[in-house]
Amino acid sequence: MQISEFNYVVPVQVRFADTDALGHVNNAVYLSYIEMARVIYFREVFGDLIDWKSTGLILAKAEVNYKRPLYISDELHVALRTKSIGEKSFVSEYGLFVKKGDEYTLISTAETVLVCIDYTTGKTFAMPDSWRSAIFERDANPALQS
Repeated sequence: MQISEFNYVVPVQVRFADTDALGHVNNAVYLSYIEMARVIYFREVFGDLIDWKSTGLILAKAEVNYKRPLYISDELHVALRTKSIGEKSFVSEYGLFVKKGDEYTLISTAETVLVCIDYTTGKTFAMPDSWRSAIFERDANPALQS
């Protein structure tokens, strides 16, 4: 996985509070970094298509794979894209990279499953065509086109 494979890359500031007694970022914090990037992605991809007060997307599953430790002095970039789209959900894929000079080193990968939800009823629903179109138009992941 290379950072150049992604259309969305979000720089994320590593904070002192994110580190543990060993001096590296605690594993649970990676999910917060992923969430920060995902919210920016949602704003850019969906814009005003979603009324987040009545409908939206909820996290149904998250999986993180750790390859190398992350430290407070590291320059972190979270890259993301939509991997696949189902009837009521979609899978997002993430790469967490540390930048040193012009080089990006992959330190972690992740996947999340997000489900369409009606907040007023608590029930899932089929993803509207307008949401699908927004993903296809703005997230030019070649895997989605096949």
